[in-house]
Amino acid sequence: MPKLGMQPVRKNQMIQAMMSCIATDGIHKSSMQRVATKAGLTPSLIIHYFKDRNTLIHAVYMHLYQRMHQEIRRREARAETPRQHIFAICDAQVSRIVLTQELVVTWVTLYALLPEFPALRRLDRIYVARMRSNLVYHMKKLHLPQDHALSLASEITSLIDGLWVKKAGNPDLSDEYLRTVMHGYLNRQLPSQ
Repeated sequence: MPKLGMQPVRKNQMIQAMMSCIATDGIHKSSMQRVATKAGLTPSLIIHYFKDRNTLIHAVYMHLYQRMHQEIRRREARAETPRQHIFAICDAQVSRIVLTQELVVTWVTLYALLPEFPALRRLDRIYVARMRSNLVYHMKKLHLPQDHALSLASEITSLIDGLWVKKAGNPDLSDEYLRTVMHGYLNRQLPSQ
């Protein structure tokens, strides 16, 4: 974990540099030296705040999920009905703010490393469980049975993962296309009120 007292601007600079390295060079070439060069810092300064590369990778993964969570909260603040809340949660996952090419490539790269990184695996499980729980909560308000709501929430998270992988492999895929796929699925699965 990053050490306490780290300046948020510097922390963000290091995280952004690591994301940029992962997206352009791949995870195996994203050394602390390369991250430092990209951030315009010395490797020793990065190591001062992140004890090793794995700690920095964990911070990047946390950053990705915090960014998505902020976008979900922003969109849910405007939602009034359970259906609108479900759409807000899902739309945040395929929004232009979240779905940058650098972010999706970084996420797909790190997601592939989950078997090797128990800390990332735990973080991913927490995020997915929270999202499923929120989806189920609103689905139950639409009078969907618990079993159906749980199944549907799992399908939605899998659809989102699939859309992210597609976007990572095809940067030209438009946000509108991803939203259309998401909305089509939700409209077929959810009651209208």
